[in-house]
Amino acid sequence: MIGSFLNAFEWRFSQMIDDEGNRKILSRKKLKEISIVYGRSECVSCKHILRPMDLMPVLSWISLRGKCRYCSSPISIQYPLIELLTASLFVFSYIFWPVKINSTTSFIFFFSWLIILAGFIVLALFDFKKFLLPFLIVKPLLIVSLLVLTGCLFFANDRSFYFLHLISGLILGGILYLLYIFSNGKWLGGGDVSLGALIGLQLSSPTFIPLVLLISSIGGLLFLVILNKIKKVGFKAKIPFGPFLMFGCLIAVLFGTKIINWYLGSLN
Repeated sequence: MIGSFLNAFEWRFSQMIDDEGNRKILSRKKLKEISIVYGRSECVSCKHILRPMDLMPVLSWISLRGKCRYCSSPISIQYPLIELLTASLFVFSYIFWPVKINSTTSFIFFFSWLIILAGFIVLALFDFKKFLLPFLIVKPLLIVSLLVLTGCLFFANDRSFYFLHLISGLILGGILYLLYIFSNGKWLGGGDVSLGALIGLQLSSPTFIPLVLLISSIGGLLFLVILNKIKKVGFKAKIPFGPFLMFGCLIAVLFGTKIINWYLGSLN
């Protein structure tokens, strides 16, 4: 259900912003039509209002064989894939969460991670489609992270926990900002910088930052190699880097401690 909402949010939000990620000036009627709160779900082709039986996650797409019930236009496979991906990542995060969820603080922190994860999925869609990481989406996720971490100051026994997250956000955001300035925006965009700060806030230690950068760099390189094989693009082709940063964050949050302990053990 949350994956279905993310699909709708991504489409509606894309109608509200321009190619630079800034809000468009729209009429009140148009804003109500595409509003997440007031807008009705409709077919993007024929604009027919969808009924509840058309909106069942995954099952509706399968039963309709990927076509609109009313105009037979193809329904993008993005919809069931994002629904399945969201469910899988939520369950995956719960199974492999690195600490026990046995207190109010740990539950709030895990719940906030699911919110961040949902935001990552929407941001990845925008980056793959438009090479865009809208700050209008990153900003509320930054606020959620800071509010949760500030709450840890009052409820957590170990207050250094908060500061390590904050330091990680400053360092990773700072590193990406320097790369952005040094390359004059050719290596990565401004959206990657704010995303880096958001990702850093999810890391419980700055020692996870090299792991995030390593995984995202390898992921981006493999994606470029595959793209080169399929579309014969050059190795200087522009690719979205945000999704690979977010994947690196996922691995670091869930398995960072185990990976670093394994690495240090192998050195010994």
